[in-house]
Amino acid sequence: MNEQARSVLTAVLEEGAWSVRQWPGDAAAQTVRSALGHVADLGDPVQGIAYTTSGALLVREAAPELTTRLEGQDRPIALDSVYELRLWAVIGGTAPNGLLAHELRWLNGSGTTEIRIGNREALPADGAEGWQTTSCWTRSNSYLQHRATPPFDDPSKVMTSVEVFAREPAYGNTVFVDEIMTGEWNFNG
Repeated sequence: MNEQARSVLTAVLEEGAWSVRQWPGDAAAQTVRSALGHVADLGDPVQGIAYTTSGALLVREAAPELTTRLEGQDRPIALDSVYELRLWAVIGGTAPNGLLAHELRWLNGSGTTEIRIGNREALPADGAEGWQTTSCWTRSNSYLQHRATPPFDDPSKVMTSVEVFAREPAYGNTVFVDEIMTGEWNFNG
């Protein structure tokens, strides 16, 4: 077994907290444009993925419009083609404020949700400003990006993420809950 496989299999779950807030208002009436109005809450830099009627597109920039890179050039993403949008703060490891991951998620017909993962002190109190904060366990993860070539240990060739696990209340099992991307797209691939 290689060292990378061993590190995945032996990764320890870390204690943390998971905060979720649904943006107020009529969720069905919220548009991708209204979700983009909250991008500044993520800080800078922001990366993401837009699921469109033409396929999934990486998001290079999110304000004031969504921009992707196709054939080596930055191009706008047609907002009327987007049915799901996931934008995240690029965080390498743990931010100085204890935040591990921060994502803005919009789904057509379901509205906009903001998600934060970190240590309990880094997150809003449960119930504060609409936040629902619960204890969880986290694990760092990474994926090889498309078109990556050897050597694969170059950090620019992977997309990092934080996996979230929670205790299932009925039987006490640990279950996978969510995964928030935290890395930056490699635009040279």
